[in-house]
Amino acid sequence: MTRNEQRLHDSAEVLLVWLRTAKGIHKEAAESLKAALGDLAEEWVSTDVIPKSAANLLVDLASGIDSCSELYHGNEAASIRDLAIEIGDLVRKCVS
Repeated sequence: MTRNEQRLHDSAEVLLVWLRTAKGIHKEAAESLKAALGDLAEEWVSTDVIPKSAANLLVDLASGIDSCSELYHGNEAASIRDLAIEIGDLVRKCVS
């Protein structure tokens, strides 16, 4: 697993745990996740293969974040949905 893949996994884990335990968006984990996705998009641009461990995470990442918004109300729920959209866009860049 590359450093960027590890950062992807670690950041996603922290972010999702915080969201699922109603602690809100972990800002540092969210920023680290976005940076890791951007770096991986650049890393994978010239390859037809994405590691299975990363692919497994990417499949449900945006929808998993979005589903956590149901635990929240108002602006906080909207911020989580916005983050899910942003993460979804970054995931698409990784696989296109």
